[in-house]
Amino acid sequence: MISEISINFAGEQLTLNQYRSIFWDKEKSLILSDLHLGKTAHFRKNGIALPNGVIEKDLENLQKLIEHYEPEKIIIVGDLFHAELNSEIEIFRKWFENFNTIRWLLVKGNHDRFSKKFGMEETDIYENENLIFSHESLDSIQKPQIGGHIHPGVSLMAQNRQKLKFPCFLVSENQIILPAFSQFTGLDTNFEKKQSSTFKKYIITAEKLIEW
Repeated sequence: MISEISINFAGEQLTLNQYRSIFWDKEKSLILSDLHLGKTAHFRKNGIALPNGVIEKDLENLQKLIEHYEPEKIIIVGDLFHAELNSEIEIFRKWFENFNTIRWLLVKGNHDRFSKKFGMEETDIYENENLIFSHESLDSIQKPQIGGHIHPGVSLMAQNRQKLKFPCFLVSENQIILPAFSQFTGLDTNFEKKQSSTFKKYIITAEKLIEW
């Protein structure tokens, strides 16, 4: 089972899930951000030892979502890729060939360079009647928007007084900030100090999604 919470945002029914994405039923679209494909291989190339299997787990989770929701379109709100072409990009290339009947739309982030090699649609901003999609927040635009970029998270105190960090969705009246889809990303737990809006949090644990 996939843990889900449905919300109404800007007149649209959206389903948030524990796999760090949103399903937009009316548009048959899966929405996610910040996969950073190739990041662990890039770090290893620069002498930083990291565990294997990160990209395989991220792609496994994405495949679960595709099989569960059967989307006609996948909207990636930036940073699908991380760095130069490397072995992990080739892993993605082979995986991607299994899903070429889906329409893939990349709203480009600050790291993206290679999407055209996969035949994806590319745009800096994607907009429809009710929503606008941009990797980074568009502070000058009042239209409700969905973005990513900051890898939002929360820090909570456990019973043993140990601090635990969890990724989360941030949802305000006019903005949704997506968690990073990849498990290999840092978390910004100080976002509230940087934002003028008040956000509701939807925390992602290993078992479920929790409204906070």
